[in-house]
Amino acid sequence: MARTDALVLGAGIVGTSIALHLAKRGLAVALVDRRGPGEETSYGNAGVIEGNTLLPHPFPRGLSALLRVALKRATEANYHLSFLPRVAPWLLAYRSQSGLAHRMAFAEAMRPLFARALPEHEALIAEAGAGRYLRKTGWLKVYRSDASFADTAPERELATRLGQPHQVLDPDGVQALEPALAPVFRHAIFWSEAGSISNPLAVTRAYAARFAALSGLVLKGDARSLHRNGAQWRIETPEGPVDAPVAVLALGPWTPDVLGAFTVTFARAAMPASRAPWLMPMSAIVSRRWSRGCGLRPALSLRRAMRRRRRRNSTGCCPRRARSFRWAIP
Repeated sequence: MARTDALVLGAGIVGTSIALHLAKRGLAVALVDRRGPGEETSYGNAGVIEGNTLLPHPFPRGLSALLRVALKRATEANYHLSFLPRVAPWLLAYRSQSGLAHRMAFAEAMRPLFARALPEHEALIAEAGAGRYLRKTGWLKVYRSDASFADTAPERELATRLGQPHQVLDPDGVQALEPALAPVFRHAIFWSEAGSISNPLAVTRAYAARFAALSGLVLKGDARSLHRNGAQWRIETPEGPVDAPVAVLALGPWTPDVLGAFTVTFARAAMPASRAPWLMPMSAIVSRRWSRGCGLRPALSLRRAMRRRRRRNSTGCCPRRARSFRWAIP
């Protein structure tokens, strides 16, 4: 039996980052996942280091928007009918908190945390020797309609007040940044200080390797085996049980599977992370009638992106991405 200062369950980018920070502070940490680091949700996510989106997405407004979601014709939401009763409390709370005043308050409260996202990851990436995967080329959000662009006015005003750099572009400006885009978008916002990762799996593995170099334990194990052992938390692994006074759950959508054993429940919804907007074929973007806007990482040509996608799929690095393109546009 091993004794540590902390158990971190879930070796995605969140859990691995937590474990690495704890190890840097001199704690003995075990990072436990049923698969290797980065091989679940972090395997093929968009890789955007989120620091520039200010306002959370509101609950759909108006009957037409609700009908689009109900009829599964909306790109921003999907659901299973049998699951709706379980998330009904969360949906009601979400709707009640979707007013502009609530969203503004949330944005201002979260801004100190979001503002540190890119600098913190830059430091970890440099320490882990993964600098080749970091792209600081900004994030371009394009909009087909005047109405969808007008909805961004509160966020743009807040960004100006908080000193968040952004630039409003017309179609000519969009073409200058992304010549491969068909000229079907009426407006765009370029968030110049956004960062992104070209290979989230590789970065997560680099963090895990740095964690191991600091004497951290990377173990295979099922988080559902977590249980109390006296005053300690215990997780079962093939190498034997591991105890710690503190357990950190970084399991994403699998968190309720563990908390349910301790009669802890909460209403929540999961956001699909397997999005790769900068690898999406431009023809797929312009062939559908999305009106809420989409996000692209500029300064990465279509040909380079498609070559990268084919190369990764052929080597088995990111085979899931080709199946996740339909989720690429929020």
